[in-house]
Amino acid sequence: MATEGGIVGSIMVSWALFLASSVGCQDKCGDVSIPYPFGTTPSCYLNDNFSITCNQAFSPPLPQFQDTNLFLTNITLEGEL
Repeated sequence: MATEGGIVGSIMVSWALFLASSVGCQDKCGDVSIPYPFGTTPSCYLNDNFSITCNQAFSPPLPQFQDTNLFLTNITLEGEL
C-alpha cells in the first residue's frame, strides 16, 4: 500500500520530469499560446493527437493540427479562464 508521502513524492518527481522535458519547447505560434499537452516537437507534446504545426506561410504564423487543414485560434485547457 502506498503511503501519503510516497504518493506526494511520486507526483513531485513526475512534475519535475515534465518541467525538465518541456524546457525549450515552443510555447507560442504567432499570437496563440501552445500549452502542454500540445506541442510542436515530439518531446513537447503528449502524443501524436496533440501535435501542432506552426504554419509560417501566414503572418502571423498560424498553429494547425499536423497533417490537417484545421487551424487553431485559441487553446484553452479545462479549468482555465
